[in-house]
Amino acid sequence: MVAGGTALDTTKKYLHLQHLQLHHRMYFLRGLRLYGDNSKLLFLFYQGILESVVYSYSIQVRYGNLSAQLKSKLAHHIKMALKTIEACAPNYLQFLNEKCVFREAQKTLDDPTHILSPEYERLPSGRRLRMPKCRMNRYKNSFILSSIKLLNINKSSSTL
Repeated sequence: MVAGGTALDTTKKYLHLQHLQLHHRMYFLRGLRLYGDNSKLLFLFYQGILESVVYSYSIQVRYGNLSAQLKSKLAHHIKMALKTIEACAPNYLQFLNEKCVFREAQKTLDDPTHILSPEYERLPSGRRLRMPKCRMNRYKNSFILSSIKLLNINKSSSTL
């Protein structure tokens, strides 16, 4: 219990630092908008500078286990940035998470020497991956299970 509390405290501290970094980088985004730069350039700046903070937080690993309050704080910052560049993207944080998880899972599947490769076991049909049994919510929201869910959904939608 103590270790989980310590991990949560560390996550909150790291997320607070991330919010500060996002605020600092939003200043530059607003400055670019005031100079009347192209919206495409603003979006590229957003993707290169602001999303790097979200990626540095390892969104693909930690997103599933964040509390609703921390997810909403992170989503609020992204929503502010998208509003600044006049782009509309509901649930962009979840989209980013799914994109990152899918990309990392594909890398893991393509590399048989990867340490997580044995976790991805195919069913006898060979099309879908086996979902491991789990009891705790921490494991249900982990990277491995969320990536298997995404890969299975993507496989089933691509075969239709």
